[in-house]
Amino acid sequence: MPKLFFDFETRSAVDLRSSGGFRYASDKTTTILCLSWAIGNGPVQLWWPGESIPKQLRDHVADGQECFAFNAQFDHLIWENIAVGLGFPTMAIDQVHDLMAMGLAMGLPAKLDVVAKALGLSEKKDMTGQSLMRRLSRPRGLKRDGSPIWVQATSQELEQLGKYAKQDTIVARLLHGFLLPLTAKEREVWLLDQKINLTGMLVDLDVVAKAENMVEQEKYLLDTKMAKLTGGQVATCNSTKALVKYVADAGVACTSVAVSGDLNL
Repeated sequence: MPKLFFDFETRSAVDLRSSGGFRYASDKTTTILCLSWAIGNGPVQLWWPGESIPKQLRDHVADGQECFAFNAQFDHLIWENIAVGLGFPTMAIDQVHDLMAMGLAMGLPAKLDVVAKALGLSEKKDMTGQSLMRRLSRPRGLKRDGSPIWVQATSQELEQLGKYAKQDTIVARLLHGFLLPLTAKEREVWLLDQKINLTGMLVDLDVVAKAENMVEQEKYLLDTKMAKLTGGQVATCNSTKALVKYVADAGVACTSVAVSGDLNL
């Protein structure tokens, strides 16, 4: 059966590296810039927001056929959190395959440009287009109401962005031919990991709130005790500079209250 290769280019006010894919994909400021895709050895095509969804693409996913992406967790999150809301069919995680995970299982690097170089692929990631993508994917500032101010791309820049996106899919598809599929056990573990993350975990928020309140009360009691014991010279337990000075003034050699070395407890 033919395989779908796909890759999203997105923008968001959320920093992906510090926040992670789940927070990024669910944020209201995160939007799709474009989607590059190809089925089998067919032409790599682009979809832009506002365009109709190609029937071939829609049918492939709706029929539960295989879908491949490099770092597929991210692209699947964008698909489910944003693309589905734009009319795309749901993509079950069981039909998704991660080229990055397949490469890692073979001891290959976890970045598309690096793995392409490592394998000597005839196609390489478009590093010039990457700088443009990064400029378009992040706000250049915030308005007074906190909403992001986006870079307004020219038609020429959008064309360049499209070429960059298509090249990623070209490289990913070529890479697929060099990779071994995950073993049955590895595939099982990968799917379990995805399903655990997609499901999340139940948290009793009432208990969490009460625990936070207990911590704040204990901090207050300890800070009060610290201030009393030091005659007000050290206001809180976090006033480390004041505590170092207090101890030194008392005649004890002290330059830091940080824990270091082996405590041998």
